[in-house]
Amino acid sequence: MKRRLLMGICILCVLFSGALCEDEAVPAAQLSSFDARLASVQLISQREERFDTDTYRYIKKADFVKNGCGPAALHNALSVAFDIRDRDCSERTLLELMTLMADFNRPADFGMNYKRASLLCEPLDPQSYPTLARLTGSVEAMVWIPKTPTADKILAAVDAVDGSAVIMGRINPSQNWEELIRTIDGLHARSLDEATLSVAVVSAGTPSTKAPFNLGDTGHFVTITVEVGEFEENGTVYVLDSYPRAVRGEKLGDIYDKKYYFAENNFLTGFRQNYSAVHVTPIAVKCEPLDSVKEELAQLRAEAPEGRKASDAFLRYRARLAQRVTMFGTGTLIIRIR
Repeated sequence: MKRRLLMGICILCVLFSGALCEDEAVPAAQLSSFDARLASVQLISQREERFDTDTYRYIKKADFVKNGCGPAALHNALSVAFDIRDRDCSERTLLELMTLMADFNRPADFGMNYKRASLLCEPLDPQSYPTLARLTGSVEAMVWIPKTPTADKILAAVDAVDGSAVIMGRINPSQNWEELIRTIDGLHARSLDEATLSVAVVSAGTPSTKAPFNLGDTGHFVTITVEVGEFEENGTVYVLDSYPRAVRGEKLGDIYDKKYYFAENNFLTGFRQNYSAVHVTPIAVKCEPLDSVKEELAQLRAEAPEGRKASDAFLRYRARLAQRVTMFGTGTLIIRIR
């Protein structure tokens, strides 16, 4: 009953979001409970009028629509981790994040130093950062993993916590998808299928990279997100993008003034021959492996228990597949359990 209710909520969110034209609506068979969750949390766009104010100016007093992709990407990852559903809370979270992590705490003048993300795992002054202090205090543990997080380090941190936790660190997903998948497998083995894993503020690249989500001559930051159960079952990767653009079949208009690179040309066969791409909300793009790829995944999954060679082949295949959702650079890892 709960799953059917969530499915119904997700269908309504898709139908009334205005994100999809009729011939591009997500088939009900593709909807999941995590789609419903993404449709209910606050995911922000840097193009929203509410951020086009002096309050949200960022780096050399530029408009948020121009420079706000990094702060928006980190906000969206935290919104998933802390299940932020209130609009006012979302706005306060964004502004406090920008202030906490900007050099000299002056986001209008200086950019966010993402190495300062570790501050979220330390006690925060409730006078200066009341919203962030409340959010981070809502879980039993905030854990920062220094250096590059490995599956062993992450899962050890998980095992050390009895209740809810957010585990963070800095990681380059393109170089560490195997470690991330080992982590996801470990969370699944611990019956933590509702856990989420995000890598926030990774670069989608420039047009010269021909990466599927690239944007602009100076690049663009996004967040990649998975839910453990959804990834284990289907291999689905979500891209949370604060500059929403049209996927194939969607029309340009008020919501989308551009098309994604993979949607506007016939390149990127590696991405398009492995994934479908549909909007769950204007901000969230669901990249789900095609049926033919799922069949290959199922075959390799069935063979994996046969031995180390088979299990390694299954891991490598999933890592290569995830790398088709091409991103660059080091981002902030945010894992939420329980």
